[in-house]
Amino acid sequence: MDFLRSTAKQMIITAVIYAALGVFFILKPDTAFITIGKILAVAILIIGLARIAFYFSDKNFLGIQRNGLTVGLVTSIVAVFLLVKPEFTATLVGFALGFAVILAGIMQFQNALDLKHFNQTNWGILLVIGLIEIVLGVIALIDPFGADRTLIFVIGIFLCICAVCKMLSVIFVGKGVHNLKKAVKDADAV
Repeated sequence: MDFLRSTAKQMIITAVIYAALGVFFILKPDTAFITIGKILAVAILIIGLARIAFYFSDKNFLGIQRNGLTVGLVTSIVAVFLLVKPEFTATLVGFALGFAVILAGIMQFQNALDLKHFNQTNWGILLVIGLIEIVLGVIALIDPFGADRTLIFVIGIFLCICAVCKMLSVIFVGKGVHNLKKAVKDADAV
């Protein structure tokens, strides 16, 4: 049961993160768009500079196949480009979030099938929630809205919806676990 409590806590934390990001994306889509791009560009720049530093600090020359300097320079150049053009990075993040929502939906779908396997009545609701998340993720990937900032705004809405879905999942899975415990206890009593 510790595993189930841990899973519930993880789902609640995920829901809170989804909700916080969703609200930020909705209220400040332009700021979120640029902020995401710059944060990722700085992270990539740090990785590139670290690769360069490791190349020059490595005292054990391992032969001609070392490529830390090349990888570091290319990564750093890409990072500088992304700092100058953070909208490009934000578009990539939109796609990554779309994939993350699809993955969450697939996991909900699996949870629903697991509940059905144990003859729980709430499995259909989780199935619908999983399908909704998958659809929202696919819509985020397709970008039918044409504008990246609009996509960020819409992803914010999707993240808020997914946060609600996660909380509902915690409730329904909790009820299913409770029913399962009761059934096991009743079976042991017989």
